[in-house]
Amino acid sequence: MRLCILFFLLISELGVAQPRYRVNSDIIEVTFTDNNASNDSLVASILLDSLALKSEHLIVGGNVSDLPKDLYLLKHITRIEISVSKPFSISKDLSKYKKLNTLWVWCEIAKIDEKLQLPQLETVWFKNCGLKVFPKVICKWPKLTTINLSGNCFSIIPKEIKKLGCLKELWLSNNCIKELPSEVGSLINLEKLSLSENQLLTIPVELCKLTKLQELYLNKNDSLVIPESVLKCIEGLPKLTGFYHD
Repeated sequence: MRLCILFFLLISELGVAQPRYRVNSDIIEVTFTDNNASNDSLVASILLDSLALKSEHLIVGGNVSDLPKDLYLLKHITRIEISVSKPFSISKDLSKYKKLNTLWVWCEIAKIDEKLQLPQLETVWFKNCGLKVFPKVICKWPKLTTINLSGNCFSIIPKEIKKLGCLKELWLSNNCIKELPSEVGSLINLEKLSLSENQLLTIPVELCKLTKLQELYLNKNDSLVIPESVLKCIEGLPKLTGFYHD
Protein backbone atom coordinates (compact mmCIF):
# COMPACT_ATOMS: atom_id res chain seq x y z
CA MET A 1 0.00 0.00 0.00
CA ARG A 2 2.80 2.40 0.95
CA LEU A 3 4.59 1.60 -2.33
CA CYS A 4 1.43 2.41 -4.32
CA ILE A 5 1.12 5.78 -2.61
CA LEU A 6 4.78 6.57 -3.26
CA PHE A 7 4.37 5.60 -6.93
CA PHE A 8 1.32 7.84 -7.29
CA LEU A 9 3.17 10.77 -5.73
CA LEU A 10 6.12 10.20 -8.06
CA ILE A 11 3.86 10.27 -11.12
CA SER A 12 2.22 13.48 -9.90
CA GLU A 13 5.57 15.17 -9.36
CA LEU A 14 6.77 14.17 -12.82
CA GLY A 15 3.64 15.67 -14.33
CA VAL A 16 2.66 12.53 -16.25
CA ALA A 17 -0.69 13.32 -17.88
CA GLN A 18 -3.59 11.02 -17.20
CA PRO A 19 -6.56 10.62 -19.55
CA ARG A 20 -9.69 12.09 -17.99
CA TYR A 21 -13.08 13.57 -18.72
CA ARG A 22 -15.72 15.63 -17.03
CA VAL A 23 -19.31 16.50 -17.84
CA ASN A 24 -20.75 19.90 -17.07
CA SER A 25 -24.34 20.52 -18.14
CA ASP A 26 -24.41 19.41 -21.81
CA ILE A 27 -20.62 19.79 -22.28
CA ILE A 28 -18.16 16.91 -22.11
CA GLU A 29 -14.45 17.77 -21.87
CA VAL A 30 -12.00 14.98 -22.67
CA THR A 31 -8.22 14.98 -22.27
CA PHE A 32 -6.35 12.16 -23.98
CA THR A 33 -2.74 10.97 -23.74
CA ASP A 34 -0.53 9.21 -26.28
CA ASN A 35 -1.37 5.88 -24.64
CA ASN A 36 -3.98 4.25 -26.87
CA ALA A 37 -4.96 1.64 -24.30
CA SER A 38 -5.62 4.31 -21.67
CA ASN A 39 -7.59 6.37 -24.17
CA ASP A 40 -9.74 3.39 -25.16
CA SER A 41 -10.44 2.67 -21.50
CA LEU A 42 -11.44 6.29 -20.97
CA VAL A 43 -13.85 6.22 -23.91
CA ALA A 44 -15.36 3.00 -22.56
CA SER A 45 -16.05 4.82 -19.27
CA ILE A 46 -17.61 7.73 -21.14
CA LEU A 47 -19.99 5.40 -22.98
CA LEU A 48 -21.22 4.07 -19.62
CA ASP A 49 -21.95 7.57 -18.30
CA SER A 50 -25.59 8.49 -18.88
CA LEU A 51 -24.86 12.23 -18.64
CA ALA A 52 -21.99 12.00 -21.14
CA LEU A 53 -24.21 10.12 -23.58
CA LYS A 54 -26.63 13.08 -23.58
CA SER A 55 -23.93 15.70 -24.12
CA GLU A 56 -24.18 17.96 -27.17
CA HIS A 57 -20.85 19.82 -26.90
CA LEU A 58 -17.56 17.88 -27.11
CA ILE A 59 -14.22 19.50 -26.19
CA VAL A 60 -11.10 17.44 -26.94
CA GLY A 61 -7.60 18.16 -25.64
CA GLY A 62 -4.40 16.34 -24.81
CA ASN A 63 -1.97 14.40 -26.93
CA VAL A 64 -3.77 12.67 -29.80
CA SER A 65 -3.64 12.98 -33.58
CA ASP A 66 -7.21 11.80 -34.22
CA LEU A 67 -10.33 10.81 -32.30
CA PRO A 68 -10.62 7.30 -30.83
CA LYS A 69 -13.11 5.45 -33.00
CA ASP A 70 -15.60 4.61 -30.24
CA LEU A 71 -15.99 8.30 -29.41
CA TYR A 72 -18.13 8.53 -32.55
CA LEU A 73 -20.79 6.55 -30.66
CA LEU A 74 -21.87 9.76 -28.92
CA LYS A 75 -25.03 10.44 -30.89
CA HIS A 76 -26.12 13.87 -29.67
CA ILE A 77 -23.01 15.92 -30.44
CA THR A 78 -23.79 19.21 -32.20
CA ARG A 79 -20.56 21.10 -31.49
CA ILE A 80 -16.92 19.96 -31.38
CA GLU A 81 -13.84 21.91 -30.29
CA ILE A 82 -10.42 20.34 -30.76
CA SER A 83 -7.21 21.70 -29.23
CA VAL A 84 -4.48 19.08 -29.00
CA SER A 85 -0.69 19.13 -28.92
CA LYS A 86 -0.17 16.94 -32.00
CA PRO A 87 -0.98 17.73 -35.66
CA PHE A 88 -4.57 16.55 -35.96
CA SER A 89 -6.15 14.52 -38.78
CA ILE A 90 -9.83 15.11 -39.46
CA SER A 91 -11.27 11.77 -40.51
CA LYS A 92 -14.25 11.03 -42.72
CA ASP A 93 -15.63 9.27 -39.63
CA LEU A 94 -16.59 12.70 -38.34
CA SER A 95 -19.58 12.26 -40.65
CA LYS A 96 -20.99 9.88 -38.05
CA TYR A 97 -21.95 12.89 -35.94
CA LYS A 98 -25.23 13.38 -37.79
CA LYS A 99 -26.25 16.42 -35.72
CA LEU A 100 -22.93 18.27 -35.90
CA ASN A 101 -23.41 21.93 -36.83
CA THR A 102 -20.26 23.57 -35.42
CA LEU A 103 -16.62 22.46 -35.79
CA TRP A 104 -13.75 24.43 -34.22
CA VAL A 105 -10.12 23.31 -34.44
CA TRP A 106 -7.52 25.25 -32.45
CA CYS A 107 -4.37 23.33 -33.42
CA GLU A 108 -2.31 22.30 -36.42
CA ILE A 109 -4.28 20.28 -38.95
CA ALA A 110 -2.28 17.48 -40.57
CA LYS A 111 -4.99 16.31 -42.98
CA ILE A 112 -8.67 16.69 -43.79
CA ASP A 113 -10.23 13.65 -45.45
CA GLU A 114 -11.64 14.65 -48.85
CA LYS A 115 -14.48 12.15 -48.34
CA LEU A 116 -15.70 13.93 -45.22
CA GLN A 117 -19.41 14.75 -45.59
CA LEU A 118 -20.95 17.27 -43.23
CA PRO A 119 -24.08 18.45 -45.04
CA GLN A 120 -25.61 19.81 -41.83
CA LEU A 121 -22.56 21.84 -40.69
CA GLU A 122 -23.14 25.58 -40.27
CA THR A 123 -19.88 26.87 -38.73
CA VAL A 124 -16.29 25.83 -39.41
CA TRP A 125 -13.40 27.49 -37.60
CA PHE A 126 -9.90 26.39 -38.65
CA LYS A 127 -7.94 29.39 -37.40
CA ASN A 128 -4.12 29.28 -37.09
CA CYS A 129 -4.06 25.61 -38.18
CA GLY A 130 -1.08 25.77 -40.55
CA LEU A 131 -3.16 25.10 -43.65
CA LYS A 132 -1.10 25.59 -46.81
CA VAL A 133 -4.06 24.93 -49.11
CA PHE A 134 -7.66 26.08 -48.79
CA PRO A 135 -9.53 22.84 -47.97
CA LYS A 136 -11.85 22.37 -50.96
CA VAL A 137 -13.90 19.81 -49.07
CA ILE A 138 -15.44 22.74 -47.18
CA CYS A 139 -17.14 23.81 -50.41
CA LYS A 140 -19.16 20.57 -50.31
CA TRP A 141 -20.91 21.54 -47.08
CA PRO A 142 -23.87 23.54 -48.41
CA LYS A 143 -25.35 24.80 -45.14
CA LEU A 144 -22.25 26.66 -43.98
CA THR A 145 -23.02 30.17 -42.79
CA THR A 146 -19.65 30.96 -41.15
CA ILE A 147 -16.11 30.08 -42.23
CA ASN A 148 -12.99 31.26 -40.39
CA LEU A 149 -9.69 30.23 -41.97
CA SER A 150 -7.67 33.18 -40.72
CA GLY A 151 -4.02 32.81 -39.78
CA ASN A 152 -3.10 30.06 -42.22
CA CYS A 153 -0.69 29.93 -45.18
CA PHE A 154 -2.75 29.40 -48.36
CA SER A 155 -2.65 31.71 -51.36
CA ILE A 156 -5.57 30.55 -53.53
CA ILE A 157 -9.31 30.59 -52.86
CA PRO A 158 -10.93 27.85 -54.97
CA LYS A 159 -13.64 28.72 -57.49
CA GLU A 160 -15.80 26.05 -55.85
CA ILE A 161 -16.53 28.53 -53.08
CA LYS A 162 -19.44 29.73 -55.23
CA LYS A 163 -21.36 26.64 -54.06
CA LEU A 164 -21.73 28.08 -50.55
CA GLY A 165 -24.86 30.11 -51.18
CA CYS A 166 -25.85 30.21 -47.49
CA LEU A 167 -22.56 31.77 -46.38
CA LYS A 168 -22.90 34.92 -44.26
CA GLU A 169 -19.40 35.32 -42.80
CA LEU A 170 -16.07 34.58 -44.47
CA TRP A 171 -12.92 35.32 -42.45
CA LEU A 172 -9.67 34.85 -44.41
CA SER A 173 -7.34 37.42 -42.85
CA ASN A 174 -3.61 36.83 -42.33
CA ASN A 175 -3.00 34.40 -45.18
CA CYS A 176 -1.04 34.79 -48.45
CA ILE A 177 -3.97 35.46 -50.80
CA LYS A 178 -3.05 37.43 -53.93
CA GLU A 179 -6.28 37.19 -55.87
CA LEU A 180 -9.95 37.06 -55.03
CA PRO A 181 -11.84 34.88 -57.55
CA SER A 182 -14.82 36.43 -59.30
CA GLU A 183 -16.91 33.53 -58.02
CA VAL A 184 -17.07 35.29 -54.64
CA GLY A 185 -19.75 37.43 -56.28
CA SER A 186 -22.04 34.37 -56.13
CA LEU A 187 -22.13 34.52 -52.31
CA ILE A 188 -25.22 36.71 -52.36
CA ASN A 189 -25.99 36.23 -48.66
CA LEU A 190 -22.54 37.29 -47.48
CA GLU A 191 -22.62 39.91 -44.71
CA LYS A 192 -19.02 39.95 -43.47
CA LEU A 193 -15.86 39.46 -45.53
CA SER A 194 -12.37 39.77 -44.06
CA LEU A 195 -9.30 39.70 -46.31
CA SER A 196 -6.99 41.90 -44.26
CA GLU A 197 -3.28 41.09 -43.93
CA ASN A 198 -2.95 39.26 -47.23
CA GLN A 199 -1.12 40.02 -50.48
CA LEU A 200 -4.04 41.19 -52.60
CA LEU A 201 -3.21 43.21 -55.69
CA THR A 202 -6.74 44.11 -56.72
CA ILE A 203 -10.34 43.00 -56.19
CA PRO A 204 -12.92 41.91 -58.78
CA VAL A 205 -15.88 44.05 -59.75
CA GLU A 206 -18.10 41.07 -58.87
CA LEU A 207 -17.76 42.12 -55.24
CA CYS A 208 -20.38 44.74 -56.06
CA LYS A 209 -22.96 41.95 -56.34
CA LEU A 210 -22.83 41.38 -52.58
CA THR A 211 -25.77 43.61 -51.76
CA LYS A 212 -26.14 42.22 -48.23
CA LEU A 213 -22.53 42.97 -47.30
CA GLN A 214 -22.23 44.90 -44.02
CA GLU A 215 -18.50 44.67 -43.21
CA LEU A 216 -15.54 44.48 -45.59
CA TYR A 217 -11.93 44.31 -44.36
CA LEU A 218 -9.18 44.91 -46.93
CA ASN A 219 -6.65 46.70 -44.75
CA LYS A 220 -2.96 45.71 -44.55
CA ASN A 221 -2.71 44.52 -48.16
CA ASP A 222 0.35 46.61 -49.00
CA SER A 223 0.14 46.32 -52.80
CA LEU A 224 -3.64 46.53 -53.14
CA VAL A 225 -4.97 48.92 -55.76
CA ILE A 226 -8.75 49.26 -55.97
CA PRO A 227 -10.00 50.68 -59.29
CA GLU A 228 -11.97 53.89 -58.76
CA SER A 229 -15.11 52.46 -60.35
CA VAL A 230 -15.02 49.39 -58.10
CA LEU A 231 -14.35 51.55 -55.05
CA LYS A 232 -17.40 53.71 -55.72
CA CYS A 233 -19.53 50.64 -56.35
CA ILE A 234 -18.48 49.05 -53.06
CA GLU A 235 -19.02 52.24 -51.11
CA GLY A 236 -22.51 52.37 -52.56
CA LEU A 237 -23.56 48.93 -51.32
CA PRO A 238 -26.86 49.48 -49.50
CA LYS A 239 -26.06 47.71 -46.19
CA LEU A 240 -22.33 48.41 -45.92
CA THR A 241 -21.53 50.05 -42.58
CA GLY A 242 -17.87 49.10 -42.19
CA PHE A 243 -15.34 49.33 -45.05
CA TYR A 244 -11.72 49.10 -43.92
CA HIS A 245 -8.87 49.63 -46.39
CA ASP A 246 -5.57 51.51 -46.49
